[in-house]
Amino acid sequence: MNAKYSLHKQDSSEEAMNQEGKVSQPTSPVGKFDRFVDACIPEAVRADSSQALQARTLIIFVLILSFFSIVGMTFTLMVEQSLPWERVLTMFLIALQPVSLLIMWKKQHLRGAALFFLALSLILVCYVDFMNRSLEGPASVLWVLPYAMAAMLVGARSAFYIALASVVLISLNATLLKLDLLPASLSSPENWIWLKLIFTLIVLCTVAFCIYGLISLEKRKQEELSQEIRLNKKMMESLEVATNEAQAAARSKELFLATMSHELRTPLNGVLGNAQLLAKEIKDISAKARVENITSSGELLLSIINDVLDFSKFESQGVSLNLEVFDLSQCLRQLYRLIKPRVQEGVQFSISGADEPIFINTDPNRLSQVILNLLSNAAKFTEQGHIGLSMSMLGDGQLKIQVSDTGNGISEENQKRLFQDFVQVGDDTQKHMEGTGLGLAITRRIVERMEGDIQVYSSLGKGTTMAVYLPVELVEEPQTDQDPDIASNSLNDVDYSAVRVLIVDDVEMNCVMLEALLNSLGISNCEVERDGLDAVNRIKQDDNFDILLMDVRMPIMNGLDATRQIRELGYDKPVIALTANAFEEDQEGCLEAGMEHFLAKPLRLEDLQSVLNKALASTNPSLN
Repeated sequence: MNAKYSLHKQDSSEEAMNQEGKVSQPTSPVGKFDRFVDACIPEAVRADSSQALQARTLIIFVLILSFFSIVGMTFTLMVEQSLPWERVLTMFLIALQPVSLLIMWKKQHLRGAALFFLALSLILVCYVDFMNRSLEGPASVLWVLPYAMAAMLVGARSAFYIALASVVLISLNATLLKLDLLPASLSSPENWIWLKLIFTLIVLCTVAFCIYGLISLEKRKQEELSQEIRLNKKMMESLEVATNEAQAAARSKELFLATMSHELRTPLNGVLGNAQLLAKEIKDISAKARVENITSSGELLLSIINDVLDFSKFESQGVSLNLEVFDLSQCLRQLYRLIKPRVQEGVQFSISGADEPIFINTDPNRLSQVILNLLSNAAKFTEQGHIGLSMSMLGDGQLKIQVSDTGNGISEENQKRLFQDFVQVGDDTQKHMEGTGLGLAITRRIVERMEGDIQVYSSLGKGTTMAVYLPVELVEEPQTDQDPDIASNSLNDVDYSAVRVLIVDDVEMNCVMLEALLNSLGISNCEVERDGLDAVNRIKQDDNFDILLMDVRMPIMNGLDATRQIRELGYDKPVIALTANAFEEDQEGCLEAGMEHFLAKPLRLEDLQSVLNKALASTNPSLN
């Protein structure tokens, strides 16, 4: 539901941003001439603002120079009243100027079109100057045009080369003039004064119109730039709003996950806890079988809850790792003991490679989750034969953990879908198997986060082998002051009759069940407080408790604040967190508040035994 809400909000934000961008776009006044100029620019060139400006400049130069060239040629013909072939050639050169626009369209090459236009203009001016006695004649003033246009079109460096070519050509014409090698002037000397006036006016008008056009283009560019800045600003504001909404949605999702974890685990704590108590008390075989069914159903529901919450968290935050040094062999043996009761009757279950201690530095919880998922699948789908768990260190510094079974196997087609989200594979006889289809998807995410690999070897009717390869760091056995034998003792070997426990929980059912669990373990001296504030006041009056079992979420004062205040009072005995919030950050928060140990609801009797044993043995070794 929250994911849908987040996607809906994101889509709404994007739509609002698009609508806002459409509505808020300022419209600059664009005249008919501007529209005509833009229509002459190819779409690819128009997409780049700097190239679009150069293209508009080129078009204006071509139009203005062509116009004034035609005007100048018209006035020249009116004055001279003759049309020799040399003037026809001049008119032909003038007519070639629009070809530069064709080059821009066909070749999509703006610089090539600009250089063609400048080279053609230089040739035209040189030819007119050559045919009109160069410095003696009326056309010398035209040499200003190529350089001026080059400076505006192609930049300083190319303009320098155009100017250099102009100097060379002027010098060449002047030299030919001095050597009297130039042809007779096309225009009569008595008309030079008028032609010089016409050419000067053409140059001045051309330069003036070009400057005006460039100023207009620059103004338009500034307007477009301002418009782009405004749009970017609005887009940034919209993105900021969308980011805040996404962050709020993420916080809502985290709160939803925490709430669901707490609200689903709390009733399960009562169901599984009381089922464990009934299993110890009931002697009737048929009634005991029903209690075992209740426990199995509760365990399955807990597994589904864990898978869904883990998957949701991994999707939003990724897989986090908490590295620590631990004995891998001992971890595998514990998982073996945990899974063995789930193995179907008649199926052999063996473990190999875990005889000697092997200490590695990785995340024990995530690694246990991977192995537990693989073993659970093997136990679920294997009805006869055997299940094997093995561990070995490869020569390249990799750890190999292998789970094999003699189940029905997996087809090649289904192996491709095996690690997809919410996918269960199997043949028709396995459709009754429960689960969410998330176990292996979560396993793959964890293995990839640990920079490892998981491989599947299976064939129908022959079974399946899952192999996990992880790069691990082997370390020496850590030195501890505690005797390992003491740490491994079970609570059944210890007399805890003198232990005094304070239970702090706001849910009456949890208090009753926890007290009964402790009584079943031989701890009868239990007292109860219903809130963190009551626990603080109780410790102020009487701090002679050997251990505190503290719920985290309570209405008046939560367990974290209560633990901090209790520590400030000088209470230094173990405080164990009991919480239905089972995420890693919840555990870290408990440890930071001053709690030594962490138990997630629903409570398992063996987990409670283990934590009590560690906590009490570390503070009072005489109990062992």
